Amino acid sequence: MWNNMKRRLIICLMSMFMLALNATEREFIVVYMVDGTTIEVPLQEMPIVKIVDGKLKITTAMNTLELERDSVSRFTFSGNVDGVGTVLLSGAEMEQKGNMLVFRNLPKDSGIAFYSVEGVLLASEVVEGEYVMSLEKYPKGIYIVRVNGIGTKIVKTK
Repeated sequence: MWNNMKRRLIICLMSMFMLALNATEREFIVVYMVDGTTIEVPLQEMPIVKIVDGKLKITTAMNTLELERDSVSRFTFSGNVDGVGTVLLSGAEMEQKGNMLVFRNLPKDSGIAFYSVEGVLLASEVVEGEYVMSLEKYPKGIYIVRVNGIGTKIVKTK
């Protein structure tokens, strides 16, 4: 009887441990630097991201991170973050809404290029202001979007 109770206790503790491991999966803002390194800022820290005087500035309650524009390749989000737009360093914004990419605040003569994960150019446009790009004709998968030379990854799920 004692062995049976011990076995149940061990199973219960292991289940709790596994749940705790899954609960600690965190989501980050990931900054990709030109030198190949990355910086992760946990979204739990409620970061505020701004472009100020040509610098990427990420502020949390604990820290402020300022990075020169030329040292940053791009930044995006990791984890299961839905409905979050990607801020491009040119001051422009990109948001994926279903099968649409919505671009806002594009400077004059902004170049948008859409690539397959293999690097094949699928579409390109020169635009300004707001622009909406349909992804309807492309299959599910991973794609690269470059706006004025700054690239970010998107995942088309539908």
